[in-house]
Amino acid sequence: MDECMRIYHEKENIALQIRKPIVYLLVLYMFFVLLRSLIQVWVMTLRSRRRQDHIDPDMKETFEAFNMLLRQIRRGLKQNTAMTTIRGKRSEHED
Repeated sequence: MDECMRIYHEKENIALQIRKPIVYLLVLYMFFVLLRSLIQVWVMTLRSRRRQDHIDPDMKETFEAFNMLLRQIRRGLKQNTAMTTIRGKRSEHED
């Protein structure tokens, strides 16, 4: 029985000697993949920032003009709504 236990322990030790480097290589590979993906994300964000910095000036001017028109329309609607509300209150008091 002792002989069997000794053989079993030797086999376990040999298996550990084989598995340890494999596990270390796997962990190292996973670390490398993680690092590579982080670098790719970083590079992609840098590229997208560069693209945002190079907006066409004509397109930007058109966008600003469109926003200015929308602001004027909103102001007009607010004033129109306020005037309608005031007129409505006056007509209620006059009755």
